[in-house]
Amino acid sequence: ATVDWDAPLNARTTPMTFGVADYEVHNPADAADPEFNAFLRRLDSPFIRIHRGDFPRQWLNEAQTAWDVEKIKTAWNALRESYGDAKIMLNLSSFPSRMTDERGMIRPEFESEYVALAVELMRIMRDEVKADVHYWEVFNEKDGNPDKAGYYK
Repeated sequence: ATVDWDAPLNARTTPMTFGVADYEVHNPADAADPEFNAFLRRLDSPFIRIHRGDFPRQWLNEAQTAWDVEKIKTAWNALRESYGDAKIMLNLSSFPSRMTDERGMIRPEFESEYVALAVELMRIMRDEVKADVHYWEVFNEKDGNPDKAGYYK
């Protein structure tokens, strides 16, 4: 096959094609940064993906067993206005460190506990933080070798 680089494209893009990745909301002090907040407001993005490679560890208590609701509220409230009308995707990209093996994968005996923790965060965001999270993304690049994707070995 060949590509005709001069041929017109019969496609279009919308503002939702591109978005902003935010990891500052994971830490209340970073979330409260006035320069970052001003930057987000200037961008006025229709889509914000909240992502950090080792999240959810930042929003859990020290023992990594429960959500630190006050920390979540403080961080979220610092950025709430700056998010504007953006659709929010919250990425649960990893697991609490106590649940993982040496490769960073969840150990089978913690799978049900992790699901309960994720569901509890969804409830907290909806009922206590009053955040309108439009999309939830669970895991991020947790597939290891392609021939073993999705399987714990």
